[in-house]
Amino acid sequence: ATDTAPENANYWFLFAQYLVKQGQTATAVEMIAEEAAIYVTPVEWMICRVALLMMTNQQCDAFDLFHQVMEEDAESHYFLFQLQPELQSHEVLSAIVAYHK
Repeated sequence: ATDTAPENANYWFLFAQYLVKQGQTATAVEMIAEEAAIYVTPVEWMICRVALLMMTNQQCDAFDLFHQVMEEDAESHYFLFQLQPELQSHEVLSAIVAYHK
C-alpha cells in the first residue's frame, strides 16, 4: 500500500504499526522518519510520529511533538484520533487539544 499510495499517511502509519507489533520498532521509527516524510504533508508526517511515539511508550516526546503540531494546525488532532481512536480519551492529549482550541 505504501508503494501504491505513498501520499496516504494512514498507510505509512499502518505499516509502522505492523512493524512495531512484529518487534521491529527501530525499523518503524526509521521508516516514518525517512520514507514517510518524503511523501506526506509535514503535519501528517508529524502526527504519524506522535502516534508511533505513543505506541512505543515515549509519551513525553509524543506530547512535545503533538503540542508543536497543534500550534501549526489546530485541527490536526482529527488525524491522530483517526489513526488511533483510543487516544481520544487520553487525558494529556485531550488537554493539549483543549489548550489549542
